[in-house]
Amino acid sequence: MLAVNEIVRQMKQGQTAPFLCNADDGSQYIVKGYRATPEGLIKEWIAAHLCREFGLPNPDFDLIYVDDALVEYGYDDLGSGMCFASKFIPNIQDVTFSQVDSLPQDILRDLYIFDYWIKNDDRNLTQLGGNPNLFHEPLNKNVFVLDHNLSFETEFSLASHKSVHIGRNAWQAPQLLLLNEDEYKQRMFSSMTIINDAINTLPEEWLEHYDLNSIQNEIVVVLNQFQQSNFWEDIR
Repeated sequence: MLAVNEIVRQMKQGQTAPFLCNADDGSQYIVKGYRATPEGLIKEWIAAHLCREFGLPNPDFDLIYVDDALVEYGYDDLGSGMCFASKFIPNIQDVTFSQVDSLPQDILRDLYIFDYWIKNDDRNLTQLGGNPNLFHEPLNKNVFVLDHNLSFETEFSLASHKSVHIGRNAWQAPQLLLLNEDEYKQRMFSSMTIINDAINTLPEEWLEHYDLNSIQNEIVVVLNQFQQSNFWEDIR
């Protein structure tokens, strides 16, 4: 677990009002706290573990503690206590619509099926704009997947996913599904092996507002749907 040494500034983007902070390990992190809500932080923590195990490129992440003394002067959006920290990567930029076709198509396909699995409808992009939550590093052309606090959405729309998700054009069902269904099932099975570790490391103060029963019924049950045939039929 990390601790915040200094709050540098509030970031411009995001409804969760994240902050750039210096941590006690000498690195900088993007930190989400009060505005993300305990439920959102729990979903962020669990989904970040799944994302990494699934094979998608998300930055290193950890729990981080913010002392009361650091938030006394205008940092109510962050709040004190346990927060979610994602390692800061300098110079990354939001992916634009014109750049999508030049991105690694395998990552876009993986992202499309991953967000369908975790019921995340907060990664959309069209010619009119959107919220891709996918970033690229122009210098070395790396891409990074971020922001999962709105995962496991009870009102998730498959129709919307198919029409506006940033990876929709890279997913040419049913051909790709027929070729990759077994591989994706295996990756989901593998990802689920770490779910208990992710849950067991959740801060108690988050669980006071979104308990283990809610996690089981609204997250774990959703994740296990990949073992049902209609899960795969619906994405064709």
